Amino acid sequence: MNKQLCAILALLLVVAPLPVSAEEHPEYVTQDGIVYRYLPQTDSVNVYEITEVLDTRISSVTIPAQIDGVDVLCTTNVFKDCVSLESITVEENSRYLYDIDGVLFSISPSNPEIHNLVVYPGAKPGTEYTVPAGISLLDSNSAFRNCLYLTRVNLPDGITPICSLFSICPNLEEINGTVELHGELPSDGMPLRTLSLGGRMDGFELGIYPELESLAVDEQTVSYGYFRISGTKLQELRIPQIIGDKFTQFEYLCESDEAYQKSYPSPEAVYDKVEQQYGAAVLLSDCPELESIILPYGAVRAGVTVKNCPKLQSILIEPRDDVYTLLKEAYTEAGQGLDALDHAKYEGFLKIVNCPRLTKVENPYPRLSIAQMAEESSDAPVFYGDLDGNETIDLLDVITLNKSLLGLQQLEASEQKAADVNADGHVDSSDSLLILRYMVHLEYSLGA
Repeated sequence: MNKQLCAILALLLVVAPLPVSAEEHPEYVTQDGIVYRYLPQTDSVNVYEITEVLDTRISSVTIPAQIDGVDVLCTTNVFKDCVSLESITVEENSRYLYDIDGVLFSISPSNPEIHNLVVYPGAKPGTEYTVPAGISLLDSNSAFRNCLYLTRVNLPDGITPICSLFSICPNLEEINGTVELHGELPSDGMPLRTLSLGGRMDGFELGIYPELESLAVDEQTVSYGYFRISGTKLQELRIPQIIGDKFTQFEYLCESDEAYQKSYPSPEAVYDKVEQQYGAAVLLSDCPELESIILPYGAVRAGVTVKNCPKLQSILIEPRDDVYTLLKEAYTEAGQGLDALDHAKYEGFLKIVNCPRLTKVENPYPRLSIAQMAEESSDAPVFYGDLDGNETIDLLDVITLNKSLLGLQQLEASEQKAADVNADGHVDSSDSLLILRYMVHLEYSLGA
């Protein structure tokens, strides 16, 4: 019996060998000047990831499909410092990598529908490049870096993100296509002239682009954070209504996003959330050619600052349909109720600094605060509640005030003035409470 059992076990070992363990593959392999690292169970598969290029002087490279029987993967631009690199080739039968005209793309091991443009070679010949359709994700570690010859890039609509996509492209003038942006698009000396934005943006901050002449922002753009532009050649700028308007953003999300529908199933829940997060500030500064601005009420409600625009002549705060009334009608039809809200009860501010030619400000909202001054100084109007001077009244201001009350922080003179929101000449806990009440719309003015 024992001999028969041993024979069966031996047969099983031959027919079904034990799985290869991670220890049987070296952690690092160097091949043709490229370092690969073994990563077991990356997205449920074992891969060799490209981690380093030892010789940055290379002009071309061929990436193997496998190393030691394990598929090769590349998810970041490890070739970003190879300024002479003209083309990348991937061996046939690669499971997760491929090249098109010398540009490297990857396929997500966990979802083959997700394709990633990983590396555009820096010295690739040609001044214009069009990203192929179907690219759903772009590398966030500068897929276009040190691209010496590119002057124009055309992107498919809906690509995300672009904040870290371009870096040190000394001749790039034009980015075409409606693209999402998360955070700052740094200039890095790029002479960018044309840019289009759209989709969902987790804040938008444009670096110094002194040659920028055209900025198009799609009407359906949703911005979850700040919107800041400075140092451009823009002559006119229109910011869509949805920028800064948290109520409209949540309306949009609840209609289109299943997760938000679960989180905020009723209009009352949506409104409560909006009251907590109702917008973020817009800052437009140092645009020497800017002549006209059209602002949405949602952004002004959160606070807008325009400064150092010497040719600015007009600002229009654009009226809009009452989204609250429209929502009420929609929810009533669905058998739910929502009281109509009065836009006029909300306050906001528009701060204008050093715009000497500005003669026209169209403001359909009588309770909006507008302050216009030649320059910012110690005698400038105080924006009560905004202790840190970021043009927004938020919890950070309350924390700063409370720290000073506890003796943990000393307020500067400007902070002291902004903290005295009840204008009684003293800074105490009543000022802190008043700011909190203002933030949840139980108070509608500060400093009076």
